[in-house]
Amino acid sequence: MQGLSEFISKAMQEWKIPGLAIAIIKDSKIIFCEGFGKRDVANNLIVTPQTLFAIGSCTKPFTTMAMSILVESGLLDWDKPVKNYLPTFKLYDSYATEYITPRDLVTHRSGLPSHDAMWYKSPFSRKEILERLQYLEPTHQMRTVFQYQNLMYMTAGYLVGEIAQSSWEEFVQQEIIP
Repeated sequence: MQGLSEFISKAMQEWKIPGLAIAIIKDSKIIFCEGFGKRDVANNLIVTPQTLFAIGSCTKPFTTMAMSILVESGLLDWDKPVKNYLPTFKLYDSYATEYITPRDLVTHRSGLPSHDAMWYKSPFSRKEILERLQYLEPTHQMRTVFQYQNLMYMTAGYLVGEIAQSSWEEFVQQEIIP
């Protein structure tokens, strides 16, 4: 750990990163937790260990890991239709509705473009967004092209919670980050 803070500060300068926070946990104990730089350069606000950052797509590996745990326990099959687990699941394309699988949800091959305005800063719950997927037109047929798609990952997370009879957050907390 000796010299870590200096290394981080130097790397921040090289990469022109205004601010970040790092926590290192070993054996369920925090052994390092420090903020570096500015969280708001214009207002000269520093980063502290309590500064909240958007986690963004870092949740995607947690979602696929949670799904893998369910697959390993026999509760989920990567290649069975999502409708087997979420009977009310519906997409604009009736073929995709019937045949899209959990694997399709997390490999960005649903046929849907990003539609990020549907979820980003949305007042809707995951369930409400899921119910609205049926109105989003695809731009390609399912499994024909890669199109980055956050809504399908949200669906995958919702699926995890439904199968586990909890929420995505609770499942991740219990099974991945005990």
